[in-house]
Amino acid sequence: MNELYRHITRLAFLLLLLLPGGVLSAQVGSKPKLRPAPTQQDTLKKNKVDVDHADVFEYIQRKDTVFQKLNGNVELRQDSIYMYCDTAVIRNNTHVTANGKVLIQQGDSTSVFADSAMYDGVLKIAELYGDVILVNGRQKLFTDRLTYDLAQKLATYNNGATLTLDSTQLTSKRGYYYVREKQIFFKDSVIVIHPDFSLRSDTLGFNTETEVVSFLGPTLISADSSRIYTEDGYYDTENNLAAFTQNAQYQKGEQQATADTIRYDGKRSLYSLEGNARFEEGERLATGDLIRYDEANDRTFLYGNARYQDEKQNIVADEITYDARKETYSTRGRSVISDPPQILTADQVDYSEEKGLGIAMGNVVWRDTSAELTIVCERAEYDRKTDYLKASGGRNNRPLLITVIEGDSLFMVSDTLLAIREEPAKALQDTLAIPMDSTALAEGRAMVRQNTLPVPIDTTAIAEGPATTGQDTAAVTIDTTGFAERLITAGRDTLAVPIDSTAIAQRAATSSPDTLAIPEGLATLHPDTLAVRTDSLAVPEGLLTAGQDSTAIQEDSTAVSGNPADGENRRQLLAYYDVRIYKSDMQAVCDSLSYKSSDSTFYFYPLRQNPIVWSDTSQFTADTVMMVLADEKIDRILMRNNAFIINSPDELFFNQIKGKNVTAFFEENELRRMSVIGNAESVYYARDESGGYVGVNKTVCSEMMLYFGDNQVDKIKFITEPKAEMKPMKQADHGALKMPGFFWEKQRRPMSLADLFDPEKAPPSPKDLRQARPAAEAPPLEGEASPAEVEEKEEQTAPAPAPERIDLETVGEKGKG
Repeated sequence: MNELYRHITRLAFLLLLLLPGGVLSAQVGSKPKLRPAPTQQDTLKKNKVDVDHADVFEYIQRKDTVFQKLNGNVELRQDSIYMYCDTAVIRNNTHVTANGKVLIQQGDSTSVFADSAMYDGVLKIAELYGDVILVNGRQKLFTDRLTYDLAQKLATYNNGATLTLDSTQLTSKRGYYYVREKQIFFKDSVIVIHPDFSLRSDTLGFNTETEVVSFLGPTLISADSSRIYTEDGYYDTENNLAAFTQNAQYQKGEQQATADTIRYDGKRSLYSLEGNARFEEGERLATGDLIRYDEANDRTFLYGNARYQDEKQNIVADEITYDARKETYSTRGRSVISDPPQILTADQVDYSEEKGLGIAMGNVVWRDTSAELTIVCERAEYDRKTDYLKASGGRNNRPLLITVIEGDSLFMVSDTLLAIREEPAKALQDTLAIPMDSTALAEGRAMVRQNTLPVPIDTTAIAEGPATTGQDTAAVTIDTTGFAERLITAGRDTLAVPIDSTAIAQRAATSSPDTLAIPEGLATLHPDTLAVRTDSLAVPEGLLTAGQDSTAIQEDSTAVSGNPADGENRRQLLAYYDVRIYKSDMQAVCDSLSYKSSDSTFYFYPLRQNPIVWSDTSQFTADTVMMVLADEKIDRILMRNNAFIINSPDELFFNQIKGKNVTAFFEENELRRMSVIGNAESVYYARDESGGYVGVNKTVCSEMMLYFGDNQVDKIKFITEPKAEMKPMKQADHGALKMPGFFWEKQRRPMSLADLFDPEKAPPSPKDLRQARPAAEAPPLEGEASPAEVEEKEEQTAPAPAPERIDLETVGEKGKG
C-alpha cells in the first residue's frame, strides 16, 4: 500500500513538471501570476506543433527551452499541415528538426519528401534537404535543397531542380513554385525536354495546371531541324499552341523567318508571322504585315504590303495566297508581278503553274521593258513560261498597247490583243485564211471587197530598179524643177521622154523572185497556249485556219529580217478586230494586225475593211500592208495587192499612185522614195518653187519609182512602156482624174489618243456588211435596212470629193504665197 502511494506521488510530480510553467509557479509564489492575454494564447496555440504519435517520447527542459525528442514513426500536425519522419526534435513546440524519410503534406494534393527538414511553426517555413521531391498532382519537383513556405504555398530552390510532368521535363538552377497558383518560375540555365521539342531559356514560367510555358527571357526552342528564338511569349503544351512576341526568329534548313510575333497552332499545323513579317528560303523571300502558313495543306497567305520574290519573279500586292501543292497563287488588291523583262500590274491575279495559265483582272497594265511595250486592259490571260498574253476589255472595252518608235509613243487599240513568243527558225505551215462564203461575210470574217482577193502572186522583186526585161523597156524621168517650162498640152505621143540609162542598169541588177509576206503571227500560234483557250475572245476561226476556198498569202522575201533576237526574246503581237493606231506622225486602221520582233515588221490585214495607213499628208491603202522598222524607226511600208497611195498637202488636189504592189522607203521618218510594181498609174500635180500648182500629169506604165523631198515628189521614173498625159491646171478635169477606188478617208483617221476609243470611228458592223450584200444573195433580216437605204447611208457618210471646178488663178496665187 505504501509502495503504490509512492508511485502515484512520483507520477503526479512528473506530470506537474510537464505542465506549463505558470502552474508550478503558482504553487511557489505567494501571489498568482497574471494569465497571458487571450491573443497571445491563441498565437501560441496556433503556432504549436502537436505530436500525434511517436514510438518513444523524451522531454527535456533547459531553462526556458523545452525539447521534445520523438523516435519511431513520428507523426506531427499543425493545423492542416502534417509531418511524418523517423525521428524529430521539437523546440518550444514550434520548431521541428526532422530526419529520415521526411514527409510534409498540406491539403490533399501537395506532398514534400526529403531526407531531413527544419520546420519553423511560427513562420510555417520548411527547409528540406537531401533527395527532396515535391509532388503536386501529376507534377514532381526534384532537388537536393528546397525552401517551402507552407503559409504562402511557395517552394523555392537555388541549387538546381528538375520538374517532371508526364513526358515533359524542366530543369533550372533556381526556381519559384507557387503551389496555390500552380505556377513555377525557372531561372538561370533553364532546359525543357519534350517529346516534340527541346528548349533553353534564361527565364521561364510554367503553369502546372494549364501546362502553359511562358518565355520571360532569351529562349531557344528546337524541334526536329527547326529552331525558334524569342525573348517573350508562351507555349501551351497541352493544346500545342505557341506565341513568340519579342525579337522572334525562326529557322529550319534554308528557311528563316522573323516577325514582331510568331504564332504556332500545332493541332491545325498553322504558322503565323505578325508585324514586319519576313520569310526567306534560298532565293525565295516573302514579306508582309502578316504571313500565315498552313502546313497541312501547304498553303501560304500574305496580308498587308505583301511581297513574294524568287529567282524569276517579284510579286507585290495587298494579299498573296500561294498553294504549293496545286502550284497556284492569287493576289488581291493592287498587284505588281515583275518577271523581267515583263511587269504585270492588276487589281487581282490568279495563276496556275500546272495549267500554265494566269488571269489578271482590273486595271491591268502589262509591260515588256526590253521591248518598251505596254498593254493596258481590264482582263489579261498569261503564261509566263511561254510569254503568252491575251488582253481584252479596258476603256470602252478595248485594250490599249503602247510602244516607243523613234522616241515617240505609238498607241494601238483593238478588241483583243495577243502577245506570244516566236518559235525560233520555225517554218510557215499555216496561212491567213479568209473564207469567201456568204455566212462568213455576214459574221464579219470575210473581206467586203471580194474582187480584190483573187490576185495572182507577183514574183517581181521589189527594188529601187525592179527587174523587168524587154526590148520595149524605157525609163521615164520627170523632174519637177522647171516643170512648168516643159509642160506640153499636146497628146500622149508628143510628151518628151528622156531616156534614163541609169534606171535601166539598175533594173537589170535584180532578178530574185518576190512573194507576198504573211506574218507567222496570225497563222501560227503556240500549240500549248492559244489552242486550249475557247472563250468568246479567242482568235476567230477564219483568221487562223486555212481552207480550200481561202486565199493564201505567202511570205514576202523583201521583208526586212533584221538581226533575229534570241528565241527567248522574240515576241509576236497580234491584234483583232477594229485595230487603230495613233502616233504623232503616223496613224493606221485595219481589221487585224501582227507584229514580229524577229523582223521588226507590222502586218496589217483586211476583213471588214482594207488597211489604211496615214503619214503626214499621205494615205496608204492595200489588201495587205506591212510596215518594217529598223533601229526603232520606220524603214519601209510594203503594200500588197491593190495598193493605192494618195497625197494631198491641202486637200484641194490629190496626188495618186496606184499599182499592184508598192514599197515606200523612209529615211529619218520621212518618205524618200517609192517603188510601184505592176499596173502602175499615177496622177501628179506639179508645183513651182513657190508652191503654186502649174499642171497635172497622169501616167500609166508597168513600174515606176518616185523620189521625195520634204514630203513632196522631187522626181518620178516611169519604167516599161510609159504612157503619160500632162495638162495645165485650167484644162484638167480634176474629178475625172480620180482613179477607180479613190477615197480620201478622214472620218476614221485617229487624230488623238481619244479617237482610238471613239465608237464613231468604228468600221461597219457585221450586220451592216450583210445589209450591203445583194438582196438576191441574202434578203434583209427583220429590222435590217434595205440595200437602197444602205446605199443612201453610205452616200451620206462618204467623204466629199474634191471640187471639179476651181478658181485656178486664186489657187495659184495661194500656192505662191
